[in-house]
Amino acid sequence: ERELSDTARAALKQIEEKKYEAVFAAKGINTERIKKYGFAFQGKKVLIADRALMMRKSIVKGALESGGYEVVGATDSIRECLELAQKFTPDIVITEVILRETESDTDQTGITLTKALREQNPDIAVVFLSDMTQDSFRRLAFAAGAKGFLSKSVIHPSQKLLDELEKTLNA
Repeated sequence: ERELSDTARAALKQIEEKKYEAVFAAKGINTERIKKYGFAFQGKKVLIADRALMMRKSIVKGALESGGYEVVGATDSIRECLELAQKFTPDIVITEVILRETESDTDQTGITLTKALREQNPDIAVVFLSDMTQDSFRRLAFAAGAKGFLSKSVIHPSQKLLDELEKTLNA
């Protein structure tokens, strides 16, 4: 769908196709009390920064999109992440502790990224998603301005990642 109004029409069509009214009526709900609404919303925009291509392009991206988030970009570079954040103004940036690992990239960490993002836009919620869950990394992340720090163990099943992300953002 190109517009939110298209999404609302598609939702109303799905209500009819799935025969939700009959399901509710079978549960004893008076059909006069059943209202049909086509809801449309724009999901929170998310930017992913992770050194692992599979995490950026499939696992995390797929989980987030299935939960209604709009993934506006994915990278392993601080510079590119900052450019994408400026272009798309995401609500959330999900990052890893260590990003690109090359000899020329001396300080490619999520900690550095978080500091730069918070300077660029203090409203962006930065959430770490990492295997490196030692207290020292957590302290550095929160000191840099992170909103949350999740272990990558929450990515399977994807609903667990979505639940943990929502808890973190609503804390």
